[in-house]
Order: sequence, then structure tokens, then C-alpha cells
Amino acid sequence: MSRRWPKRLCLVLAALITFIALRACSELMREPGMTAAQTQLVQVDITDLCEQVEAGEELSPQQRQTLMEQTGLGEPGLEAVLEDQNAEYLLECQQAWFAVPETECIDNGLTSSEELLVDARQPRFHDLQTGDILVSLNSHTVGYRHGHAALVVDGEMGTTLEAATMGTDSMLLGVSHWRDYPSVVQLRLKGDSYDAQALGEQAAEAALEYLQGIPYDLFCGFLLPSLPVEPPDTVQCASLVWYAYALIGVDLHLNGLMASPTTLLNSPELEVVQAFGGSYLEG
Repeated sequence: MSRRWPKRLCLVLAALITFIALRACSELMREPGMTAAQTQLVQVDITDLCEQVEAGEELSPQQRQTLMEQTGLGEPGLEAVLEDQNAEYLLECQQAWFAVPETECIDNGLTSSEELLVDARQPRFHDLQTGDILVSLNSHTVGYRHGHAALVVDGEMGTTLEAATMGTDSMLLGVSHWRDYPSVVQLRLKGDSYDAQALGEQAAEAALEYLQGIPYDLFCGFLLPSLPVEPPDTVQCASLVWYAYALIGVDLHLNGLMASPTTLLNSPELEVVQAFGGSYLEG
């Protein structure tokens, strides 16, 4: 009897340590509150502002801020829409931002699933560039919502490189399937800190050369290494994105511990181009 107790004690301690580690990881990967302030806003009539956009009139900083709050567009996304004087698109984005759509949960692996829109799609991406990062919070495993991420490797053709799920290698996919998620955030390197277009193209080239067709590993991206880095042998969705930029010398600073969709959303090196599904993103 006395000999069995040390073994039981070790098992209890191991279970306790595992539980604490899982809780710590959950805290690091929890859904962010970054969109809560936006989604708590009330939808307002932006018809007059859209008429000004269509006429090519200059907007005040406050008017621009109103359009961003009402559509989910960030600074670079709004600037692209204003250049095209696309008022109709602004109205379409506003409806998508405030919508509370019907969704269904679909299995996409032995232990994972994802929510998808029913009888609806998000608007097309207006300004999709090579090197952009897409994040959704609609994927979960064993009840834990961890989200999904992808790197746009050809903005013109709408092609992404993704590590989709366990048991599959990273692969090229069309961006169209991202329009089926209830929530989507499009991110880009901050334009006031980087040459986002040039570095995005370099990151895409590195991803296509070193990160395509390699196995999925859930734990790749924990304890991120310091730069410079060597190409990894395995990836998961968010670590693929981090490595693509790290391989060209750009650290996205995902808190120094792990790469996840949530840490990508909170990266100080990235800014929002566009977001859909604001009410769904509210945590």
C-alpha cells in the first residue's frame, strides 16, 4: 500500500501540472476584446456619407472614423474604398459588420469543427494584397475556440497558403472559402512602419518555398525562437504565418511564447485592413 502512494501522488501532480499548463495556454489564446468597442456601437444611417464618397468629396477625420466604426474597415481598407469612390461597397460592409447571421457547425476533423454561414456570404475583400493575413475565430477543437489563420500568397488570384487541420500538409487554397465564416479579420503590416507590399511579397515567396506541403503539428509555434530562424519541419495555421515573415527577418511579436490566431490579432506589427462579422467577434 505504501509503495503505491508515491505513484499515485506523481500521477496527481502530473495531472495538476497538465491542467495548469492547459489553463495558461487558454489564457494566452483566449478570444480578444479588440472588437468589443466597435460592436457595442449602434448602427446609424451612413447614406449621406456614402453620397459624399461617391461624389469624391474630402471627408473629415471624424467622418472617416464614423465610416470605419460602421463598416469594420481599417485605415488602409477605407483608403482603398475611398479611392474607388465605392459607396455601394460601404453599405454592403455595414450590413455585414452589424449582421447576426444564421450559422451551422461542421466537422472538419476527428476532434475539430468550424462554424459557417447559412444561406449567406461575407462581402468580397476589396483590397486583398499578397502577404495579407486572414484570421477567423470560428474554428474550435473539443469545445475550445482557437480560430484559424492563413497567409495570402497571391492577392490578385486570391490564393492562400494554409495549415488547415491535423493529419494534412499545408496547402494552397482559394480565398473564397473565407467568405463563408461568420467572422473574418484581414491584417497587414503597418504601413507607417514597413513597406507592407514589398515585405508581403517576400513573405509569400518564402512561404511558397519553405512552408508549403509540410505536416501539421499542433505544437509548432509554442516557444517561438528568436530571429534569424530556419525553416520549420512542421507548422500549424498561425505558426505558418509567423514563420513566413520571420524567414525574411520580420518578427510579428506574438508575445514571445506562441503563435495563435488570437496573438496574430493582437500583434503590434499588424493593422486591420477589414473585418466582417462584428457582432460575432464580440467576446
